Amino acid sequence: MPLWFGCECPWPARRSPTLTLSLRLAQISDLHLLLGTPTLRQSLGKRGLSQLGRATGVRRRHDMRVAEALIDDLAAQAPDLVAVTGDLVHLSLPAEFEAARPWLARLGPAGRVATIPGNHEALARGWDGPMRAAWGEMTGGDDGPGFPWLRRVGGVAVIGLSSAVATPPFLATGRIGSEQLAALRRRLDAARAGGAPAVVLVHHPPTELLSRRKSLTDAAALRAVLAEGGAALVLHGHAHRALLSWIDAPHGRIPVLGAPSGSAPADDPRGPGAWRLFRVSGERGAVRVAMHERRIGRDGTVQDGPALVFALPAPAGTRDAA
Repeated sequence: MPLWFGCECPWPARRSPTLTLSLRLAQISDLHLLLGTPTLRQSLGKRGLSQLGRATGVRRRHDMRVAEALIDDLAAQAPDLVAVTGDLVHLSLPAEFEAARPWLARLGPAGRVATIPGNHEALARGWDGPMRAAWGEMTGGDDGPGFPWLRRVGGVAVIGLSSAVATPPFLATGRIGSEQLAALRRRLDAARAGGAPAVVLVHHPPTELLSRRKSLTDAAALRAVLAEGGAALVLHGHAHRALLSWIDAPHGRIPVLGAPSGSAPADDPRGPGAWRLFRVSGERGAVRVAMHERRIGRDGTVQDGPALVFALPAPAGTRDAA
């Protein structure tokens, strides 16, 4: 049975003609596709450590058969937009970025697939150029490449951030940075002025859920921008488990949902591999977000998982914009 959550979302209803919202947004995350073999030189540093961890069992929890099954199941739903929230590849090799493009194509046409990078895309310096070259328009928004990108779909503003930065061995931290935060504030202001709820995608969770070694170093600054700018919903990956947390905002709380890995086997202690479908519907000032999870079963088939429904009314006392 679905669980119901009510929260007030800090973007106002408007007196302009009613905008009916209709968006089917799919999220899949942390597939960790191992699609290339590094050279001896490429194996130095974090790539070598990640390769060793995968071989010795630390990362053996990623099963490409699970990824195949979940991707096929997702594609069959033909969502309006597919969001890949980081760690699509495992070793950050230029050849991996190229080899991952057919996997992305299986999710849908390039115009309906949007990616953001995770820490495994950034295992070595200079990662962003090969990623952008291989994935093209899937790393950008309506107005071209760059982060944060913005996609306007079904009356909803979907905004993608990059928290990926190259870090020393044994660290999996992320950072948004001052330039992205300033651009995010502008995008949120524009979405709110147009009466569109904003769904924000980021790989690292903006709430305090993980150890320092894996956290977002400027999470507090990101939370402040999300709260002040009036984000309606935040989706992330990175933790490889289903998570629900909240960001306190002036007019209520912003739900923050973490997705499971898209390649975890059914017996993974953190939860089975899954993808999620978010249906955003309603009108300006009264929005309903329904989440339906599809997960891998022990028999290898994809099955229905948990469902959540969020009611996001306009904040009480908010004046209609002129």
